[in-house]
Amino acid sequence: MCCTAWGLLERELDGHGVRRSIPALLRVLGEIREVEVLYPPRRVGSQPTIQTALSQMTGEQRRMFAILGLEDYTAQKSRLAC
Repeated sequence: MCCTAWGLLERELDGHGVRRSIPALLRVLGEIREVEVLYPPRRVGSQPTIQTALSQMTGEQRRMFAILGLEDYTAQKSRLAC
């Protein structure tokens, strides 16, 4: 199953001109980090504040991120959709 998913990932990116081996694709994508910082509530009974940020990406990472539509899977986007 995972080999099928990796093959589909490689095919999708290859179709957009990103030609890399599966291990290289996984390494590049695996270096993208999403960080959440949780701040305590300002007042008793209020909700904590959550700030989410993605790591600084290289041009290649930004391109792959966009091609694969990964923005839809970030915590910030998921929270907004709820």
